[in-house]
Amino acid sequence: MFMLVAAVIGQVEIGPRECTRPSPNDMRPYTLCLAETYHDETERQLRRQLKITLQLLRAKTGARAASRLQTEQRRWDRQRRRLCASEASLAPTSEFARAEFSCLDRAADPRIARLVAIAKGR
Repeated sequence: MFMLVAAVIGQVEIGPRECTRPSPNDMRPYTLCLAETYHDETERQLRRQLKITLQLLRAKTGARAASRLQTEQRRWDRQRRRLCASEASLAPTSEFARAEFSCLDRAADPRIARLVAIAKGR
C-alpha cells in the first residue's frame, strides 16, 4: 500500500505542463518557466480588460474618450516597462528575467483593476 501511495505522490505535478515536462530543447529553469507562464496570463488579462473597457467607453462616451484611454494605456505601459527594466537591472544576471516579469505583473494588477473601474463608470 505504501508503495502505491508513494508512486501516486511522485506523479503529482505542480505547474503548467510546459514547465513540468519541458521539451528537450527548452533549457529554461523551472522557476523561469513559471514566471513566464504567469506573466503571459497577466498580459492576456490586461489586453482582454483593455479591449472590454475600450468597447464600453466607446459605446458610453464616444470614440474620443476611448482614444484618450488608448494613449494613456500606451504611456502607462512604456513607463511600466522602463521602471521594471531598471528595477530588474539591480537583480543578479541569473534573476533578471524573473525580476522583470514579477515587476511587470505587480504593476499590471492595479492597472487591470483601474480598467475594470473605468468600464463600470467609476
